[in-house]
Formats: sequence, structure tokens, C-alpha cells
Amino acid sequence: AVADDVAVDHPLRTMLHEQWRMHPDISGVVSRVFYGGRLTNAPAVLQRTDPGPAVALLDTTSLSPLSEQTPAGSKINRAHARLIAELLAAPGMSDRSIAVITPYRAQVRLIRETVRARRPELLATERLEIFTVHRFQGRDKDIVLFDLTEAPGTRTTFLDDLKTPHAPNLINVAMSRARLRLVVIGAFDHL
Repeated sequence: AVADDVAVDHPLRTMLHEQWRMHPDISGVVSRVFYGGRLTNAPAVLQRTDPGPAVALLDTTSLSPLSEQTPAGSKINRAHARLIAELLAAPGMSDRSIAVITPYRAQVRLIRETVRARRPELLATERLEIFTVHRFQGRDKDIVLFDLTEAPGTRTTFLDDLKTPHAPNLINVAMSRARLRLVVIGAFDHL
């Protein structure tokens, strides 16, 4: 449910009121943006302590990323794929369960190829999953890297309400999969 939809409860929809998955900082963002501030944290969630920020926005504008349209109509962003492979190779990352989530299938393939070239052992475990937002529904991981992919080079379609009217729901799914840390990767000047 999107915040505008929350104002009028629908008789065939049940709203999640208490969450048990996300760090309180992550659920705070999700609650404000998607639940009109009505999502609360279970007592056990409030006890979580993990060093470092729970929510981070990683602006890739300084990397001059380009979004490219594939022949099948999907999109890729090579700069984001390289950055994600570097992040996954950082010390301590293999100790956590990690999801890389992106709106585009072609970007999923590119990220997998880039990670396979740098750290193939990461793909051999269940600790790392790389999927589209649609494929990741119902899962959760300690860390979520949410790659928006969009950048100069193509028109922004994923965040365009007219082209993708269900984008808010997909963004809600992607952001709410993280238990401890959410990193949103995007060319924010472009977005």
C-alpha cells in the first residue's frame, strides 16, 4: 500500500501494522513513505544494534554512469555493476547474507557476470542473491543493495508513474527486504 492509499482502507486489503524484519531506521523510512507512518516495530526489532548506518544512499553521479537500453528493451548500467562487485568484495561482506535487487533483468545478468569475474565464490553460496524486484518478493537478507540502474543515456522509466504505475509498490518491496542495512544505489542528479 502506498501512503495515498493508506488514507482510505480498502475492505479487501489488510495492512501490515507491526513488522519483525527490518532495522528500525529502515522500517521508519518504509513506514513514512509507504504506510503513512502507521507501521510499528516489534519489541525484538527495537533491541537490534548493528554498527554503522542502517540506511545509506550511494550517489553514483561522480562515476558518470550511463544507462544503456538492450535489444530486448531492458536496461544495464556498467558503472553500477562494477561498483556493486567492488562493494561485495569488501572485507566483512561475505559474513552477511546479501541481496542485490534491481528493476531490470539485463542488469541482474550484468551484475552476476561482473561478480563472477571478480569473486566467483560469492555466487556459489546462498548468502548472495541477485534478482529483479519482482523475483525477490517474499525473501529477506541482512544487507540489501538496491540498484536503481537508471542514469543518463536512456529515459527514466522505472520511476515514471505513467510508464510503471506499480513502481511505488516495487520500491516498497525492494526497500523492505533488508534486515540490517539498506543501500540505495543511484545517479541521483539524473533521477
